[in-house]
Amino acid sequence: MLFGVAGVCFGASWALFRSKKTIITLQALCSASFITHYLLIGAVSGASMSSLSLSQSLMIASGRRNRALTVLYWSTLPAMMLLTALTWHGPASLASGLGLTLAACGRWQTSVLRLRLFFVAGSLAWIVHDTLVGSPFGCTANIVNLCFNLWTIRALLRERRETMGTPALAAAA
Repeated sequence: MLFGVAGVCFGASWALFRSKKTIITLQALCSASFITHYLLIGAVSGASMSSLSLSQSLMIASGRRNRALTVLYWSTLPAMMLLTALTWHGPASLASGLGLTLAACGRWQTSVLRLRLFFVAGSLAWIVHDTLVGSPFGCTANIVNLCFNLWTIRALLRERRETMGTPALAAAA
């Protein structure tokens, strides 16, 4: 239970921040918590995908990109396919693999707005996984994360519109 609660705290809180470094750090802590949580409830695919998610977060945390890092980072997707097959547990495995793939695309983005958009989609896949494996902690973390991300995306889009000097009448329409 402790790891599930920690996963909820880290997983729900990262969406409140705007700094990519903070977001990635909290995502890494969330993944580390959910690895153990999923293992304890027997959701091996979820634990495997969380392990790859942790690896992705650690790789991208520095903010530096080079050819070797790019190859290493994207090699987690073939690893995801292999681990999904090895830990196959029906639709739950498919949902966790899809959630990881969308998260990988999100983490790679340089724009925090695009990162959030990918994570909205990824959260939906993880909610399916967590529902199928019976993880109320995973569902809670992803539902809260989804809501916070949608709220923050709305604020970012409003800011963008205001800084672009959109006339008040056009913005109200």
